[in-house]
Amino acid sequence: MVDLIDRQAALDVVSECCGICIQRIVDLPSAQPEIIRCNSCKHWTQAIGKMRGFGLGRCNFHDAEYVTCNGFCYWAERRENG
Repeated sequence: MVDLIDRQAALDVVSECCGICIQRIVDLPSAQPEIIRCNSCKHWTQAIGKMRGFGLGRCNFHDAEYVTCNGFCYWAERRENG
C-alpha cells in the first residue's frame, strides 16, 4: 500500500539524521498521478451542433455521451497533439 505524505514534513523529520536521506527523498517522484482532463484525452471527441457550446462530448472508451470537457477518469490517455 502506498501512503501519500508531505515531502517537506518527511524532510524535516530526517534532517537531523543524514544528508543522504534528505537527497533521496527530494529525488523521489510524486505519488500524485497526472490528471488528464477529458478534452485532452484521446478517447474524447467534442460534440457537434447545439451541444458543442456546452463543452460536452463523447467518451469512446466508456461509450458515453454528454461527457463534460473538464471531467477526468483513471483511464485517460493524453492526446498526442492536445
